Amino acid sequence: DRLGLDRLLPHRQLNAQIGTPGSGLYSRWPITDAGIRHNRGGWGFSQAYGTLAVPGAPPVRVESAHPSAPYALDQVDAWRGDLTAQPPATPDGGLRILAGDFNATLDHGPLRALLRTGYVDAADATGAGLTGTWGPYDGDLIPPVTIDHVLVDRRIAVTGPTDAKMT
Repeated sequence: DRLGLDRLLPHRQLNAQIGTPGSGLYSRWPITDAGIRHNRGGWGFSQAYGTLAVPGAPPVRVESAHPSAPYALDQVDAWRGDLTAQPPATPDGGLRILAGDFNATLDHGPLRALLRTGYVDAADATGAGLTGTWGPYDGDLIPPVTIDHVLVDRRIAVTGPTDAKMT
C-alpha cells in the first residue's frame, strides 16, 4: 500500500500469511461473494476468490490459483489432488477466471483436463504460451518453465499478454 496499490486497486480479498501459503485478490472493481479456499495438499496453499463487478460486463468469478508443487515423489498425489480440485469452467453458467501459480505446465494432464472444462490459457491463446515464468534461480541449471497461468472462460476474449511490474 505504501507504493499506492490501495489507490490503484482498492478492492481486495486477502489471506495474508508468512511465507508462500497466503493469497490475495486485488481489483479496481468491487468484489462480492468473496472468500478463501484452502488446498488440502502440500503446504496448504490458500486461494482468494470473489466475483468482480466490471462496468459494462457480466459478473466474473476470479480465483487466485496455487496448487501445491510436485517437488518430490511423495508430493505428486497432493499436487494432482490440488489441481483436480480447481473449480472447473462453467460453460452454461457464470464466467470464471483462474490466475496464479499452478505448479504445472500445459504438458501436465491435470492442467489439460482443467482446460477441457471450458478454459483457455491466455498466454497460449496469444502466442506466448511457452514464455518461462519460473526459474532458474540461485544458479540452478534448469530451464525456465511455464507454471504460472491465467485461465479464462472461453467466452472471454483474450487480446494479448500483459506483464505488470511494480518497483
